[in-house]
Amino acid sequence: MKRIYTGILLLFLLSSIYVEGSESPLDTNSSVVEMVFVKGGTF
Repeated sequence: MKRIYTGILLLFLLSSIYVEGSESPLDTNSSVVEMVFVKGGTF
């Protein structure tokens, strides 16, 4: 049983390392989001 828990823990750690390393950097050429003020209670 201890062997199964160790295997699951190892799988979890390896998958979290893979996900962390696969993130792409932010795109600096993307357009800027413009925000406008909307008075409360209106759409």
